[in-house]
Amino acid sequence: MLWLCVLLMAAPRSVLAHSPHAILDSSALIAGELARQHFENGIRLFENGLFEAARVEFEASFKHSGEPDMLWNLSVTAERLGQHGDALDFALRFQDAKGSKLNAAESDETQKRINRLRELAAIPAKRAHRNRAIAISLITFGGLAIVGAVGCGVGALSVKQKLESGSFFQSEYNAIVGSGQALNGATIGLGIVGALSVGGGVALLLLGGQSQKRLARVDGMGLARDP
Repeated sequence: MLWLCVLLMAAPRSVLAHSPHAILDSSALIAGELARQHFENGIRLFENGLFEAARVEFEASFKHSGEPDMLWNLSVTAERLGQHGDALDFALRFQDAKGSKLNAAESDETQKRINRLRELAAIPAKRAHRNRAIAISLITFGGLAIVGAVGCGVGALSVKQKLESGSFFQSEYNAIVGSGQALNGATIGLGIVGALSVGGGVALLLLGGQSQKRLARVDGMGLARDP
């Protein structure tokens, strides 16, 4: 099998033995002019750092040729795009498709790549677990602050009713007014803090839900394909 490292090496040599970040030169294996053209376009785009466009070309080449090496190229390209879940999926499909055709060194390097991608793909979702705990704390704190705001509001209303229903010495009146103003201020402050805390917590939960789906996908891959 001929390997071409388009990132670091000028001459063909065994990529799996040297770099898991290289793409494969499979032109000799690709059947069909259209598939070969897409592959060559993908190589050129990859070399120029246009990874999104390179992925499109490699996908087209795989669609028309079914050549498993395109799955490796797609894995490397997806990783360059920061799409670690997709990179892992392509690497696993490559491993399945090649099977016993990989020699010992290639098989070992492929498994190392899969293990590394599995960790990378799980990072955002694992971060979501921590964010979920923070979100729950924010929502709980915000809820307590809102309850406190309601209590202060009720107290302020009681002070107002007290002032309207009786007569007081000036010093008493000033003290009652001061307590009413303090309760009003606490109502507003706690209400704002509570609303912001609950809003921030809900936002973190929504973001965590998306990451949780990614984690489930990665865990599913691991359970299905662990050696």
